[in-house]
Amino acid sequence: MELKGSEVPNGFGKISIVTTNIKEAIFGAKVIMVVTHSRAHKNVAEAISEHLSDGQIIILNPGNFGSLEFDRILKEKGVTKDVIIAETESLVYACRAPHPGIAEIHSVKRELNLSTFPSTKNEEVLAILNKAFPQFRAGQNVMQIGLSNINSSFHPAFAMFNAARIEYTEGNFSFYKEGATPSVVKIAEYVDKEKIEIGNAFDIKVPTSLELIRKFYNAKGKTLYEAIKTVRAYMRSKAPSSLNTRYIWEDVSMSLIPISQLGQLAKVDAFTIDTLINMGILLLGGDMRKNQRDLISLNLGGKSVKQIKQLL
Repeated sequence: MELKGSEVPNGFGKISIVTTNIKEAIFGAKVIMVVTHSRAHKNVAEAISEHLSDGQIIILNPGNFGSLEFDRILKEKGVTKDVIIAETESLVYACRAPHPGIAEIHSVKRELNLSTFPSTKNEEVLAILNKAFPQFRAGQNVMQIGLSNINSSFHPAFAMFNAARIEYTEGNFSFYKEGATPSVVKIAEYVDKEKIEIGNAFDIKVPTSLELIRKFYNAKGKTLYEAIKTVRAYMRSKAPSSLNTRYIWEDVSMSLIPISQLGQLAKVDAFTIDTLINMGILLLGGDMRKNQRDLISLNLGGKSVKQIKQLL
């Protein structure tokens, strides 16, 4: 694949097999790339558990702390194969699927971080992965990767604070160009601030959204609001057609909820994050908490901050 101009991908890649059979899909694969929404991670982990082989690398792209859940499930399934689990801070592609079987790639991220669980395998994985994806870099650990996912700062705030417009127009507006107003972007910056404070409690450096989009897309501008408007991939993104969107149910239940619980454990006030969680529950109902990702599902329940740091 080549990049024409500054961002737009063009070209073809040969696919050797297309299958819905999970055993066939992963047989003989050195790297297993899991590219699903976070709620599917549990099902994928259960499905591949009996078909794994020694030396395979599982990468959740992106993760949202999913490597911790994957590790727990594989252990519960009695998997003894020597496999490595890793996750990325964001999907490598800025893309949409307008129709079944069609993917529109708006941009390819210039650089993004990855970590294994535990992080001692980072360099081993990158030595293999960088042959195909040279933009991946080693992150500190999977908690840093999960806290750094920009979707948890952008998606819930931008969707919920545009709730009336989404419902009235059925999403017929530009999500970032029109929906990311100065006041709405300010909410994302509050989320950033709380995630950074939680990271500090675990000796983890969490980047701001401004730092991330500069890294991902070479965004310009002094402020986050200004920088968002310079990202071409964002300017092509339409708003969701309803509030029943993964921008809320995924990013709240699978990202903000465990982040809030990490904050509680570290005694960090996460007022904005907790507000968005409560707003999501009010808008979408009790189903928001079904199959949520929390400290228990991540196998961190009952552990102290010190114990979690050692585990990572």
